[in-house]
Amino acid sequence: MDSGRRTGGRNGAGAASGSGGLYRKEPSETFRKPPEEPDATAAERTRPERRRRGLSKLPLPARRRRRRARGRTFMRPTWQGNLKLALVLVPVRAYPAARIKPVGMNQLHEECGSRIRQTRRCPNCDREVERTEIAKGYEFSKDQYVVLSEEDLKGLQLPSLRTLDIVQFVEESEINPLYYHGSYYLAPANEVAAGPFHTILEAMRASGRVAVAQVVLTGKEKVVAIRPGDGVFVMSFLHYADEVRAVSEIEDPAPTVEPSPAETAMAKQLLDSYAKPFETAAFEDGYRRRFLEIVEAKRRGEEIVAPPSVEPQRVVNLMDALKASLARIEGDPAADGAAEAPAPAAAGEDPEAKRRAG
Repeated sequence: MDSGRRTGGRNGAGAASGSGGLYRKEPSETFRKPPEEPDATAAERTRPERRRRGLSKLPLPARRRRRRARGRTFMRPTWQGNLKLALVLVPVRAYPAARIKPVGMNQLHEECGSRIRQTRRCPNCDREVERTEIAKGYEFSKDQYVVLSEEDLKGLQLPSLRTLDIVQFVEESEINPLYYHGSYYLAPANEVAAGPFHTILEAMRASGRVAVAQVVLTGKEKVVAIRPGDGVFVMSFLHYADEVRAVSEIEDPAPTVEPSPAETAMAKQLLDSYAKPFETAAFEDGYRRRFLEIVEAKRRGEEIVAPPSVEPQRVVNLMDALKASLARIEGDPAADGAAEAPAPAAAGEDPEAKRRAG
């Protein structure tokens, strides 16, 4: 700011003396009034906006960090409680470790293009019902329900309702991967919790073990496996034993065939040729990508051209297929198609005519 504009005293002397005052008089206008302080009404108007942005309840440093991070997408906690190890309680928050990107479509009325709305309708009263009219019930028999209120459900106050109670430590190899489903990050809930949180984290990392705990989530007590991650814990849900179905439940399984030692050795050689370090970034949802390309093309009014479908041919001889697969990996172009002999033709069929027609 120009130092000449600060020459006026506190009492405003010099305000009208050309450029000497803070509020100087321009040739074509009168003195400008100093800006008024915002009144209480204006302050009230800003509160909803501040609440909407989540700034009103945050300390000033946190507000500044939130403003600086504007435009970035952050994970929000879906659960908050305590990680309990014996008598040690550590406040933690759970964040979804993965997000599903579904390819979904809405139902539209074909005649006018309006979206179809699902309504809550009572078949007995033959009318739509409001959310306030809906109760919850458990079906104990066909069309027989026990109605439960929120007051009734207060009796479900289990110790694991807001606590991840660690009950034991196991080797990670002891848990069958079939039991894992859904993962979350566990992070300390505040600065005070950071010390004991990282102490337990480093102790578990040094032991090489996985914690097994219980917690109530989404109306059910769940068993979880907690293992150390990159500065956080990774919590994964585990199926209960009665939730995992046995292989014997497969309907009409094919009979077990004793493999040939030569074919097994060739298959192992093929498996070894495909072995390489796993990189998650090397994979993508090709169906979703192609779906979005079709949507964009339709939006631009372009014609959709479907790629030709290729039907895999039946493998007649496994050993020939294994040999041709290995030869293809080694770069022998003559091996393409060598292992896929055509299926035997039915009586009366001309294989050459069928090939030309296809």
